[in-house]
Amino acid sequence: MFDRWIHGRMTRLAPFIIVALVACSTVGSTIEPTSASPDGVPTASVATTSAGPSPSPSRPSPSAGPSPPLDARALAEPGPFGVGIRDFEFTDPDRGDRLVAIRIWYPAQGSPGEVTPDVLPDPVGRPYPVILGSSSISAYLSEHLASHGFAFVAVKDQSTWFSHPSALMVDFPLDDMAALDGLAALRDDPLVDVIDTDRVGVVDYSFGAWTALMLAGARVDPDRYAATCGNRPMGWSDHWFDYVCGSPANWKAFVARGNEAGVATASGLWHAFGDERIRAVMPMMPEGFDLVGQRGIASAHAPALFLAGSQDTITDYDPAAVSLFRHYPDDRVSTVTFVGAGHMLLFSEDGLVQIRRLATAFFEPSYGTRPPPRSS
Repeated sequence: MFDRWIHGRMTRLAPFIIVALVACSTVGSTIEPTSASPDGVPTASVATTSAGPSPSPSRPSPSAGPSPPLDARALAEPGPFGVGIRDFEFTDPDRGDRLVAIRIWYPAQGSPGEVTPDVLPDPVGRPYPVILGSSSISAYLSEHLASHGFAFVAVKDQSTWFSHPSALMVDFPLDDMAALDGLAALRDDPLVDVIDTDRVGVVDYSFGAWTALMLAGARVDPDRYAATCGNRPMGWSDHWFDYVCGSPANWKAFVARGNEAGVATASGLWHAFGDERIRAVMPMMPEGFDLVGQRGIASAHAPALFLAGSQDTITDYDPAAVSLFRHYPDDRVSTVTFVGAGHMLLFSEDGLVQIRRLATAFFEPSYGTRPPPRSS
């Protein structure tokens, strides 16, 4: 289960955090530069503590014994599985039968990394954990993670570029949960018993990181938002304050959609969007603290790895990312800050390599017991 196999994940990130100096939260794990590689690039070591829910007795524990070291280079390369692609459509009865169309990439029979639509899944290593992400992020991580033993699920037409706040900030997390419910309800399908909808991670970027935060269990705090926008915090740039608080109409639309979807409340914190199936989240270049605050983020239950760029001026690194990892409650929360990087780190070749390595190591399901590479 994610809550078991995330423990120890961060201790195995050290071999390849070689391009970033790191800023860490004041709770839980710490990542600190410790030495230099032969070419002078800082390396990092990681220390973690573990807590959280006990593993469910209904699923086997990870294999005993020490894990072999990760091969940092291999984590950025395609894994041992072929990749299949399927499309599904579900409806959400709780939101007027809202259509939720998804695409899923899954470990499949075939040559390593080879992508084939509608191919049969590979039974080796099943059931495969599910990783939820937006359609925007899927172009960069879906095939890669599927080749390493995950089922990557993206709801179609989820853009990460829209106003703040927005009614879509209600629908997108709930779309992900509806997709998860739809996959769990499959019958007489080749993916039944192949994907594990009880072990779920979430990865997303920029505004999409809001979805990861909400599915981790954070809850909207309207009082926090009103206080923030009524008394501009010290140090906030004009850009960030205008972005967060500049449109009362957007806030009204956000609340109206929350009421329609049944997650808003008459007072106090909103209801949670996600549930305990979400075992780990990886928000990148994140935002959203202004809508949850300390009270709302205290409800988050899933271990988190935040990725941020110290020169991000689109979602301002401080306060956007810093506030989140400073107040995230789980004592396994960690943050990697890429010093000198801006918001578009994902779209650079080097940045994508690092993100793929981090995601593969953080979400790796079985402590190094992945199937061996297949011969072509």
